[in-house]
Amino acid sequence: MKTAVCHLTKRHLPLNQLVLGATIRRPIFKLIQADYPDFTDESYVAVGNMNTYRKKYLEQLLEKELGEISVLEKEVIDSIQ
Repeated sequence: MKTAVCHLTKRHLPLNQLVLGATIRRPIFKLIQADYPDFTDESYVAVGNMNTYRKKYLEQLLEKELGEISVLEKEVIDSIQ
């Protein structure tokens, strides 16, 4: 089984548990880069870490659109993983 290193955690994981930077939507990619400036299109991120950044992106998007997130919206975001 082929493995690679998660850029965020530095753990070796099977490729089926990783996401390649080049395949990540740009807004989410930029969130990762804000925390890890050396993250590139060739870098990998673990699926669990990727879900954390997806959640962060959704929260920011809703806050931008609505001004604040309701309890129900927060519960929905928390359930996405």
